[in-house]
Amino acid sequence: MAKKPKSKPFRRSPQGGPSSAPAQGRSGEWQVRLEGFLKKAGKAEFEHHRAAGLFALFTLMLLWKPLTRPSMVPGGYDMVTAIPYKSLWFESLLRLHPILWNPYSSLGQPFVALESPGAYAPLNFLLFIHPISYAFTWMHIFHFLSAAFFTYLFLRGLGCGWVSGCLGALAFAFSGFFMGHYFWTHPNLIWGASWMPLLLYGLQRFTEKRDFAGLFIASLALGLSILEGAPQMDMYALIAGGFWLAWAWIGRKINWKELCGALACLLFLSFSIGLCQLAPGYQFAHLSSRWFWEWGDIMKDVFRPEYFRFFIDPFFLGGPGHGDYRGQWGFQEVVAYVGLLPLFLALGGFLWLMKRKPLVWWFALLGLLGCILGMADSTTPTHYIYLFFYKFIPGFGHNRSVARIMLLAEFSLACLAALGLENWIDFWKGKRLPDPFRKALTTWVPAAVLVFSAADLYHFGCYNTAVGVDYRQYWDPGMFIGAGILKDIQDDPTYPRIQPETTADSDYEMIYKVSAVMTGYPTQIQTTAKYLAEQWRYSETPLPDLLHLTYRWRQPDFTATERWQPLPGYKSFWTDTKAFPRAFMVGGYQSDPDYNQAIYDIRDGKVDPHEQVILGQDPPDRPNWPKGWVGEAKITKYDWNELEMDCTNDRPCFLVLSDSFYPGWRARVDGQPTTIYQANGALRAVELPQTGHHSVEMSYYPGIITYSFAYSLLAWVVLALAWIFRKGLARRYSDLFRGKLIFAGFVNHFETPPSRKAASGRRGKGKK
Repeated sequence: MAKKPKSKPFRRSPQGGPSSAPAQGRSGEWQVRLEGFLKKAGKAEFEHHRAAGLFALFTLMLLWKPLTRPSMVPGGYDMVTAIPYKSLWFESLLRLHPILWNPYSSLGQPFVALESPGAYAPLNFLLFIHPISYAFTWMHIFHFLSAAFFTYLFLRGLGCGWVSGCLGALAFAFSGFFMGHYFWTHPNLIWGASWMPLLLYGLQRFTEKRDFAGLFIASLALGLSILEGAPQMDMYALIAGGFWLAWAWIGRKINWKELCGALACLLFLSFSIGLCQLAPGYQFAHLSSRWFWEWGDIMKDVFRPEYFRFFIDPFFLGGPGHGDYRGQWGFQEVVAYVGLLPLFLALGGFLWLMKRKPLVWWFALLGLLGCILGMADSTTPTHYIYLFFYKFIPGFGHNRSVARIMLLAEFSLACLAALGLENWIDFWKGKRLPDPFRKALTTWVPAAVLVFSAADLYHFGCYNTAVGVDYRQYWDPGMFIGAGILKDIQDDPTYPRIQPETTADSDYEMIYKVSAVMTGYPTQIQTTAKYLAEQWRYSETPLPDLLHLTYRWRQPDFTATERWQPLPGYKSFWTDTKAFPRAFMVGGYQSDPDYNQAIYDIRDGKVDPHEQVILGQDPPDRPNWPKGWVGEAKITKYDWNELEMDCTNDRPCFLVLSDSFYPGWRARVDGQPTTIYQANGALRAVELPQTGHHSVEMSYYPGIITYSFAYSLLAWVVLALAWIFRKGLARRYSDLFRGKLIFAGFVNHFETPPSRKAASGRRGKGKK
């Protein structure tokens, strides 16, 4: 009988618990713990945690300056737009009265539909951190970290190891696209782009493993990107995702029914999640100045051939932080740096693997597509290729700064660099070499490449992340001599665009709100944009009078006129002595559906706004009331989304309010609903057919916002339940992407069933 082996003596750990390992001091104890952790969690999961720690460390190093100085604005000057919009949204949520209409911007604009507020952005809860600039710093930290970690997961799914996956992740998440837009402060673009790797990771899981949860992950990633308020990044991520599914179909990893089913599921789920942002955003875009852009407006900051030098020499014109690294429009849209070694590895890896690994062709073609579309009008061939996308891809022609699609090229290069480094490791692992040489070539050399690339990207990023000033000092105090003007504006009851009860706690925000009335968001309601442009060019016409611009910024050397006089005690503010009241009544009207012509008629003196109003359509009863000035209406309440006015008229007339006309506004006169007309090309007006005292209310609670929000909320609930029961769904609907469900079933319905085919074959055989 075989003798039992002698068991090792049972020992106890210093904590008193049992341990089967021999006592080897403190180092042996930690080794046992580490081995136990690896056995329990798995080596891959441990490497994921280690990668996340590396990315977090790198991100904190880059953002250390704004992280340790909470009042410092992370990024550059464009934060002057982002911070006030976010602060307004947060302020409205604290009041439990979400702002749907922004009365500060130009003549008023829909708030949720704008990109900059990012009203439904996933990390808006960080706005509870004060000051708000510090909340922006943490938002950047999360999204930089997410972009890196999601890219790492995607690369690990492609077979890359820990070192090569980290290299590709760092090269993408801290590439020129992210650093350039960080410097110029386009946070929505950074936040939206950070979800693209997660989208591809989910699609990769679906196409490689038929993992039902992969589509949920991809749909969630695209839906969250939509909520970030960066439709341009959503479109580019969708292009990359569709290109991935098409490549899987070409490579016969999925059939055409699986391709169509996956696209349908991806679009339906992601658009359902983001409908609360998509629906009002599309409505605004369709009525905005962006929809009427011409080719020249879109072809700004194309990626010209001479900009390719930035791939290898990012400081050719000076660092981006020094303000010299710009495209023709002045933005940092041309930055395309991924690191010197990653670029070399990407090119070498493609040449090395193109015959053995077809996947590298997908990255090469995606990168080439990004470069071609980014170059757009800069060369003749790329012009016609871009023109094809411009005409046949919905919404593609409304994206400005076309060089932003170079994001796809930078992502492709980063992933090719990871594949190239992984191929280097595999190549030397298969060689018969002494262990020290093999370990040096497969471990230490890749580690050195990772360290050098990280240092290179850190040096590149420091030129951007070091930028920033105290957010309260963005404006030159010399421009606004006499801080009392802020209190004057707040206390002025005739200028309700600045609310007297506002809770803004900094002069900076208040000053921006004043300037927003004059300049506004770059993308405006088309009618408003036309009106503001004309009144600025023709400042001696009645057009500016209708806006009631009591406080208007002008250069100090501006010459006074009969209409424009300087405000005493202030250096750069002027007042319009002929300004109309914000709400007034006139008797006559004429109709003209062309808002351009209505503005021109007032500008050229063909219509006197003191006598009559130009309506966009005729009232149903077509009243023939006498022309003339009736009087001023008093604004008793002017808050987000609603206002109230009191007026007294001695004859029938129209009440005109100098705010933007936009679908979704409703009006009541003495409690009875009434129609709001487009007035004088861009403003709002209601009928007052009865004489006497009237109470007029206007409110903005459009169904397109409330219904889309409810639908998106329901989509979140459905997606959460689907994720909880994903295993059961996968078993129950294992044929979901084999053509037995969704619209592919309709195709099968028209195909000849096997029984009919068999019968047909027998009939044919019998005849023969």
